[in-house]
Amino acid sequence: MKLFSKKLLYIYISISAFMLLIGYCFMLDKENEYLMLVFAINVFISLITVLITFMSIKISIVKLSDKRCDFLEEVMDKKMDAKFNITEDTISSREDNKLKELISILQSEKNKYEEEKSRIQSFITDLSHQVKTPLTNISMYNSTLIEKNLDANQSREFLLLMDGQINKLKWLIDGLIKISRLESELISLSEGEYFIEEVLALALSGAFSEGEKKNICIEVVCDRTIKGIFDLKWTSEALLNLIENAIKYSNKGSNIKVKVIPLDMFVRIDIIDEGIGVHKSEINNIFKRFYRSDDVKEVKGLGVGLYLAREIIYKEGGYIKVSSQKGVGSTFSVFFFFLLVLSSNFKR
Repeated sequence: MKLFSKKLLYIYISISAFMLLIGYCFMLDKENEYLMLVFAINVFISLITVLITFMSIKISIVKLSDKRCDFLEEVMDKKMDAKFNITEDTISSREDNKLKELISILQSEKNKYEEEKSRIQSFITDLSHQVKTPLTNISMYNSTLIEKNLDANQSREFLLLMDGQINKLKWLIDGLIKISRLESELISLSEGEYFIEEVLALALSGAFSEGEKKNICIEVVCDRTIKGIFDLKWTSEALLNLIENAIKYSNKGSNIKVKVIPLDMFVRIDIIDEGIGVHKSEINNIFKRFYRSDDVKEVKGLGVGLYLAREIIYKEGGYIKVSSQKGVGSTFSVFFFFLLVLSSNFKR
């Protein structure tokens, strides 16, 4: 769409200038009435030409304004499929180009807002569902203690049940706080130079007691000279969640193996268990927040650990891969793409 025809404007201006020039030449002979009449006609034609030119410009501007208003109305009505003319070297094309950039920015901000809104709604729904159960149980146990005439043993039994629900609620709140901090990017990873053995020792120290309760043997295969750059606290948190998950779904007296495999540009940490395994159709779901398979409803858990592990590893530039066979066991492989595998004489 052009503001006005440049060729037509040039023709109008050329004709006006030519007619005025001729009229001026005729006007030099003031005694010739015929020439004066011709000059007057030339001036009139020139004025008409100028008037037509400006009217054409005005009409083009009005048309452009109307089209711009119609276009903006389409945008405001959420019809984002409007076509832009950005190929021609005209004022209209330049305006279209700027409008397109502006709409792209606004659409991007709108998408971010919608994603954030959806995330918050999902988070509130999950939170409501997860908090409701322990609170309902605590309320029920408390009412029983108040209203019933129970002996000491019965009262202790209900108090222990309440304590279990309180611990569950506390663990849930701690997990939600970590999730919230991760998703809102309030956590900044503090990278440092550490041996892989250090982060594994920190993770295993947190899982030792649970493994001991089930008489599970945890074997670690790791070259002590392997160093890397990562956040010690949060990486150990992610690995702890994966190891605890392996313990939770493994049988008593079984084995878990943690194996570190250095590769060319990154390192892989395998956590191999002999547990119940994961069905192939559920592998993509187990990392979702609060996801719990129907097969493990009776096992204590809230579906937060794997989600946190994945988020932490992802923020460090890595990812987690799962291979599993139902009834045989699972292997959770942690890949750090930006984890440098170096010798013990490494200098940063």
